[in-house]
Amino acid sequence: MATKITYTDKVKSVDIPNPAVEKFRADDANEIKVVVNSHADDIDTINLDVAAVESDIINIESDILALESGKVGGSIASGQVAFGSDLAAITGEDSFAYDSAANQLTADNIKLNGGGAGTNEGNLSWNDTDGTLDLELKGGNVTLQVGQEEVVRVVNGTGVDLLESQYKAVKIIGAQGQRLQVDFALADSDINSATTIGLVTENISNNQEGFITTIGSVRNINTTGSLQSETWADGDVLYLSPTVEGGLTNVKPETPAHLVVVGFVEYAHAVNGKIYVKVDNGYEIEELHDVLITSLSDNELLQYNSAEGYWENRTLAEAGIQPLGNYLESGDNVSELINDAGYLTSAPVDSVAGKTGDVTLVKADITDFSDADYATAAQGLLANTSIQPSDNVSELVNDAGYITSAPVDSVAGKTGIVTLVKADITDFSDLDYATAAQGLLADSAIQSGDNISELINDSGYITSAPVDSVAGKTGVVTLVKADITDFSDADYATAAQGITADNSIQKNIGATYTTNALTAVTQAEYDALTPDATTIYFIV
Repeated sequence: MATKITYTDKVKSVDIPNPAVEKFRADDANEIKVVVNSHADDIDTINLDVAAVESDIINIESDILALESGKVGGSIASGQVAFGSDLAAITGEDSFAYDSAANQLTADNIKLNGGGAGTNEGNLSWNDTDGTLDLELKGGNVTLQVGQEEVVRVVNGTGVDLLESQYKAVKIIGAQGQRLQVDFALADSDINSATTIGLVTENISNNQEGFITTIGSVRNINTTGSLQSETWADGDVLYLSPTVEGGLTNVKPETPAHLVVVGFVEYAHAVNGKIYVKVDNGYEIEELHDVLITSLSDNELLQYNSAEGYWENRTLAEAGIQPLGNYLESGDNVSELINDAGYLTSAPVDSVAGKTGDVTLVKADITDFSDADYATAAQGLLANTSIQPSDNVSELVNDAGYITSAPVDSVAGKTGIVTLVKADITDFSDLDYATAAQGLLADSAIQSGDNISELINDSGYITSAPVDSVAGKTGVVTLVKADITDFSDADYATAAQGITADNSIQKNIGATYTTNALTAVTQAEYDALTPDATTIYFIV
C-alpha cells in the first residue's frame, strides 16, 4: 500500500517573504496532501510506480520548502518539478503552463469553482477583440465583458416570456425573492418610464430569474430596425417607444411623450447586430434640483427666488406682474361687457332670415347687402395687377412720350432747387376750389350718422315725447289730402292747366322771334298738322 503523506506544522505556517510571487501557500499544500492521500489506494490498484509518484510529491514538497528558504522568484533549480506539469499531472488539465522566464502560471481558460457541472458557468477567458476578460454568468447564456458591461439579475414580472431576440426595455416595478422585479417600460407617462433600467439580454421565462444589461453591449440581435418597421443605421440614438411596450425607436418622441434614451446602435445588422445600452431618463421640470413646483395651475409662470435659491411657480399677481389693461380671460362671464347695442338678449333666437335648423345663409338673406357695395371679381383681378407704390415706372407703356431720357432744364422758367407757387401753374384758378372758409364749414357740417341733437331745436319740431298717431291714424300710416287740414285744391293749378302751361309760350328776355303769321286752329286741327317753327298757332 502507498505511503500516506504527512506535512510538518512548519509547512502550514510557512513565512512567505513575498506573497505576490508565491508558488504555493500552506493551504495549497494541504490540498495536495488531500488529493494524494485520497488516491493512495487507487495508485496501488493500478500498479502505478509508487516510487515515481512519491518522488514527484517529494519534489513538490521541496519546492514548497524552497519558499521558506527564500527562493521565491528565483529560477527552478535542476531536479525541481515545474508547477505547470505538476498541476497537469495532478488535475488532469493540460491547459496550464508555467513560464519560468516570467515566473507565472498561464492558462487558456479557467473554470471557477461553483459553476454548474457540464455548463460554461464560471468560465473565465481572455477576449482579445474587446481587450478584456470574458466571464460566463449563471445559466451559461450571458457572457460578461469584465469592466465594460454591467448586468443585473431580475425576476420577470411581465406575465409573458422575455426573449433575447426581442431585446425589450424593462422598468423596475418592485422586488421578489431578493431580486428586482421588472415589467415592460413605456414612454407614455412618468410612471411607466421613470424606472427604466435596461434591455433583456437572455431568454427569461415568466416569473423566473435572468439577466438584463444596464450598461454595455447586447450582441447578436437584429438591429436593422425591421422589427420596429423602421430603418436603423450605425450610431442611431434609440429611444423608449411611447406606443409599443418595451419597444425601441430611432424617432425622437415629442411632448407629451417622455424622452428616455435607452442606447445606441453599435452595429446595424440582421443577425450580428449590437446595441450599446446606456439608459438616460428625461426629467419633468419639477424634478430639477433648483425648481420647486407646488399646486400647479393654468397660466402660472416660473419665477426665480434669489433668497431661497430656486425657481418656483407663481401666478401673475404673486409674481408682481400687472396686465397692460382690463381684459377678459377664458371662463370670464360675458356680463363683464356692456351690452350697449342690445346685441345680446335673454330671449333665444328662433330663426335666422326665416330659416331654422342648420341654417345656411345666402346673399339674399342679408337685407342690406348689395353687390353694388363691392368690387366685382373682374375688378379684383385688375386690382391684383395694378401698379403699386414702389413699382418700377417701366411697368407702364410710355405711349405719349411723357417720360423722356432728356433731363428737365427748368420748371416754370425756374432752375436749381425749384419752389412753385400758384402763379406758376398756368391753368390754376381759385374759382375751381372752395375757399378756406367754405372748407371750415364743410368740416363742421352735419354728416350722415351724426346725432340730431347737434342741431338747435328752436321751433320745437323735435320733441322728446313719442308720436302716438298721425291724422288720427296709427300703425303703418298712409296719408291722403283730406288728412292735411290746411290743404286746398284752390291753392294749386289743375292737371289741365298744367298741360296748358307745358305748351305755353315762355318769355325769353333778350330773344327775338321771327314769325310768318299768326294762325288760329282748333285743338283737333293742331293735333293733325306738323307745326312750323316760324308760325305761331293759337288754339281756339
